[in-house]
Amino acid sequence: FLFTVVGTTGFLAVLAGQLPGDWGFFVPYLTGSISLVVLAIGSISPGLLQVAIGSFSAVFPDYQERIARHEAAHFLGRRSLFFCSKNTCAASNLLTVNL
Repeated sequence: FLFTVVGTTGFLAVLAGQLPGDWGFFVPYLTGSISLVVLAIGSISPGLLQVAIGSFSAVFPDYQERIARHEAAHFLGRRSLFFCSKNTCAASNLLTVNL
């Protein structure tokens, strides 16, 4: 979802840079700020983006599976680097980091 937002707004910003006069300066910055706003909302309150992510999932049905694989890779990478919280590595003898 975020990749699509950044890609789309970046492409539109490049096109808007071709506008004449001051429009070619201000419109790309305004268009590029959309990505920052989406990233900020997603970081602060991801539930607000759930409607957009749900509609994105309707267009790309494998999106939920890709998210699950992505998060599993985070978990496995953290575990293979021995960075575990007490909840995730309670039964192992690995180095435990309190997060």
